[in-house]
Amino acid sequence: MHINPDIAGCSIVLLGKFNPAIFQTAWLQAKGIEPGVLGEDVDVSIVHPDIAHFVVHGRAYHVEQGRFLISTSSAPWVAISDIIRKIFGEHLTHTPIHAFMVSKEVHFRLPSNEARGNLGKLLAPIEPWGDFGKELGSDDGKSTGGLQSLTMRRLSAVEGSGVETKVTIEPSNRLKDPGLSAVYMRVSAHHTVPGLPEGYGADRAVELLAARFEGLLEEADGIIDGIMQVGAEQ
Repeated sequence: MHINPDIAGCSIVLLGKFNPAIFQTAWLQAKGIEPGVLGEDVDVSIVHPDIAHFVVHGRAYHVEQGRFLISTSSAPWVAISDIIRKIFGEHLTHTPIHAFMVSKEVHFRLPSNEARGNLGKLLAPIEPWGDFGKELGSDDGKSTGGLQSLTMRRLSAVEGSGVETKVTIEPSNRLKDPGLSAVYMRVSAHHTVPGLPEGYGADRAVELLAARFEGLLEEADGIIDGIMQVGAEQ
């Protein structure tokens, strides 16, 4: 039984030195990065020398002096990677960027609350928890409980760059249903950019992101699909 997520999203975070005041919808349109911007397509929260936050065509931009984030809940996910390439690979090439993170997140429903509970017990067995664990699995109506949040972490090196991959699973706080069967998963991969020279800009980070973006999402989808499949079988 295959499960399709009810909600899905993808985001890219860049770490470096940014000027939030540059990032305005008019600038994005003038550079052809977000063409055809109309009033109803834009939701501007703040644009300030220290922070900028706005939404264009359903894509959320959040920029601080040390961090740039773009996220979307609409496929194709590669669209936000292309925007990064246009902004920092064509226009703001001088911007120092030393690391990036790609994340995929989903919210999905399992067949029942029991299925979600069984998945939690597979991922975090209650037996090692002694009497406390017995109460988590009690069916006497006096107590209940289970997995609240679990994060798995992998450190690796890929072509000279350090990569930290984290997978988090917990109950969904966005899908509300009487059966309490909804699950949230997030897979994020944080990459450092190796061999940056003095006075570095954005080139190496942009190239590395473009080269690895699709592979990172394929791995994330594989991890998520595997857990959803196990959950559907409970």
